Amino acid sequence: MLSPNETRTKYMLKSAFKIFMLLLFVLQAEHLLFAQDVAEEKRNSVHIEGFGRSIIWMSLNYEYQIIKNISLGTGFGFTHLSSGIIMQDNGGVIEAGRHTELLTSQMVFANYFLGKKHNKLYLSAGASNFWPWSRNKFASGTKVFSDAQVLWNAGIGYHYSGQKMFFRLTGYVLRLPEPTGIFPRIVPWIGISLGYKF
Repeated sequence: MLSPNETRTKYMLKSAFKIFMLLLFVLQAEHLLFAQDVAEEKRNSVHIEGFGRSIIWMSLNYEYQIIKNISLGTGFGFTHLSSGIIMQDNGGVIEAGRHTELLTSQMVFANYFLGKKHNKLYLSAGASNFWPWSRNKFASGTKVFSDAQVLWNAGIGYHYSGQKMFFRLTGYVLRLPEPTGIFPRIVPWIGISLGYKF
C-alpha cells in the first residue's frame, strides 16, 4: 500500500504528463494552422508557467525581446491559499475565528536563447519576491501578518517556438523562502510553460 506522500507524488507525475501531452497537442495544432512564414519576429509574449518560479501552482508572465537572443520579463505567481477556523483564548474566554493565508510571488527575469529557428536551448536568471500574507479574524479584533523575501533563481531549458505560440520545459535552481519546512534552502525544480507571441 502506498503512503500518502507516494500517492501524492504519483498523482503529480500523472498530472504533469497529461499537461505535457496537452501542450504538445496544442503546439502541433498551432503549427498546422499557422504554417505560413512571418516576415517580422514578434517581440512581445505572455505565457503561463506551471510550477517554475512560483514553486507550486502557476505564474502569469510577460516578456519583451530586447534583441534577437535576449528577453526581459516580469510575472505574478500564485503559490498558496488556505482558510479555516481557529480558536484563541481571549482573557479566559475561548472564541472562534477565521484564519486566511495567501502566498504570492512577483518576479523579474532575463533569458538568453541559443539556437536557430524553432528549437532552442535557453538560460534564465531572475529574482522573485515571495509575499506571504495572513489574517486572523475574531469578533474581538483582526490581526494581519505579512513578510516579503526577495530570492534569486536560475534555470536552463528547452524552448520550442511556433509562429504564434511557444512551449518551454525548464529545470530551475530555486532559493526558497524561510521557513522551508522539510525542504532545504536551495532546491532543484521544474517549470512547464505555454505562451503566445504578439
